[in-house]
Amino acid sequence: MTITNRIPVSLTGPDDAEVCEGAQPELSVSPSDGSGTYTYQWQISDTDCDGTWSNIDGATSQTYEPDPLSVGIFYYQVIVSDAEGICDSEISDCAIVTVVVDPSIDTESSNQSICEGGNADFAVTVSGGTGTFSYQWQRSTVGCTGPWTNVGTNSPNYNTGSMAIPDTYYYQVEVTQTGLYCDTFYSSCIELEVVPDPEIILQPAGETICSGTTWDMSVDVSGGVGEYTYTWFSSTTGGAPWTVESEQGPTTNTTSNYTTDALTASAHYYVEITQAGNGCNTMTSSTVEVVVPRITNEPDDDVICTAFGETTLDVALIEGDATI
Repeated sequence: MTITNRIPVSLTGPDDAEVCEGAQPELSVSPSDGSGTYTYQWQISDTDCDGTWSNIDGATSQTYEPDPLSVGIFYYQVIVSDAEGICDSEISDCAIVTVVVDPSIDTESSNQSICEGGNADFAVTVSGGTGTFSYQWQRSTVGCTGPWTNVGTNSPNYNTGSMAIPDTYYYQVEVTQTGLYCDTFYSSCIELEVVPDPEIILQPAGETICSGTTWDMSVDVSGGVGEYTYTWFSSTTGGAPWTVESEQGPTTNTTSNYTTDALTASAHYYVEITQAGNGCNTMTSSTVEVVVPRITNEPDDDVICTAFGETTLDVALIEGDATI
């Protein structure tokens, strides 16, 4: 009679797993000892690892891959038997498979307009799924259907850098996740319009006026992005110091009007225009002079004969032209 001693079967696995919905995680067990030949029966529990176990039809291999799983928690174990029937069957550890919803985008950037030389920031926030997220920003100069060129680094945030050429550009971000069966997904297409800088199309004008009167000036602008702010300055000399006379805006108006105070002396004026849009240049109008003529040399008194006498009276003007 031959007596064969066998070391009881020992098992490693299966491992817990967290996967995205629709996944078919491969569960496996590694037996050792016994006769070296084994049979398998995978089981599932609807409640927990201490619940009631049911055999899974056809699941009789060392590995088991379930049908696509919906969101929820699933419990699996496998009974491994030695083919010789000498050693007792062994039950594996309970493997907990957690199935989570696919990742998705929570917030994303909207379309933007900037001035040439400006830059734009885009960002995306994501949630769901399992594993580590990776980001790949992409740009197209054609449209939202591509073709796309990869730009930027692996980050949920992206800055375009200086955009020197006015045009329309398109951006999106591709998001991947390391979790099993977690879908690759994309943000919405973001449209970035790069427009020419704003410009002054009508400069303010100066004039010669009478002392004690006012003068109306205006400036017209066009282009750029966002609301305008107009700041009118004055100077008695045409140089520093300059005094703020009026500030208008922010406003969508492309025309700014300014009326001087009643002037008794000449003054110089200009207007500075800023715009809220990213990268939009500050505009400075030409400097104009509003001239108030004034007499600097009064005529002298004189005595003459009434019949034939005559005399010359002299008067001198500075600052402007006038008829005397």
